[in-house]
Amino acid sequence: MKKTLLFSAAILALSACGGGDDHKSAATQSMDYLSEDSYAPRAMVHASGEMLERKAASPAPPIDQGATAPTGPMLAYTHNRSIESPAGDVEKVVNSHVSQCEKAGYSKCMVVNSNQNGIGEEWASANLHIRATPEWIDKFFKDLPDDLKASKSKITSASTSAQDLSTQIVDTDARLKAQLTLRDRLQALLTDRPSDLGDLIELERELSRVQSDIDANASVLASLRQRVAMSNLHMNYSAKSTVTSRSVWAPLADAFGNFFGNFASALGAVITTIANILPWLPVIGGLLWFGRWIYRKVWRKNKQEKALKTENVEKPSS
Repeated sequence: MKKTLLFSAAILALSACGGGDDHKSAATQSMDYLSEDSYAPRAMVHASGEMLERKAASPAPPIDQGATAPTGPMLAYTHNRSIESPAGDVEKVVNSHVSQCEKAGYSKCMVVNSNQNGIGEEWASANLHIRATPEWIDKFFKDLPDDLKASKSKITSASTSAQDLSTQIVDTDARLKAQLTLRDRLQALLTDRPSDLGDLIELERELSRVQSDIDANASVLASLRQRVAMSNLHMNYSAKSTVTSRSVWAPLADAFGNFFGNFASALGAVITTIANILPWLPVIGGLLWFGRWIYRKVWRKNKQEKALKTENVEKPSS
């Protein structure tokens, strides 16, 4: 009986994962597992044959099925905008955009990351990462030029990129449907064909593995759908440099401020050079003395001998 049940379970696994008419329309069917009651308690058969309930640890966030309906390419957008503002208004502009996102609510917009550097300084900068629905981002971009005029800010660069997640979503959805069918058939096998304790434990072990795969694929699919439903927006803010700003004269001020430090560094370099050369002075002096000795004893002596020979040769001729 044990071999028969295991053989039946293998047949069910092959038939469920092999695909059929139920899985050919994976791209056009909605998935019950990820509906609003997707994490409701599900039946589970214990080794004793008694039906138990499997409960989720925590409810999953609702997923917007309409935003990712497979009526066309499922694209995940990423937008980038760079904004230049007066130094004193960088913080104000950033806080204004954060406030707009928070007022829309987490279902439409959420702030993923926000940081500011040099608040109130000439070199102030900030970064803001927002994840929002395409509708909210479209409205935000439409109102952005008018909002920036009040603070004399402007957009210096803009870019948009998209990633097509259609294939990943359809494939993951198809795998999840096959695993759900396999799980239901394994549960039916446990219910309709009770046997000894060993066979039920083997089937429950297989059922537990299938359920683990279901949970993993459901998480991946939910993440992909969420990525399509919520676009990424990266905002980069920088302070606007003016002709009379302190940053223009900063190099001259730094030169005066670092005068004594630079002077000490140069003097230290001179002393270091002298210290490196000083041990070589005796060697250099010895080489000079030896060269002078060679000049006197050898080269000069040879020169004198040549002069004497020349004189001796010239005397008889005279």
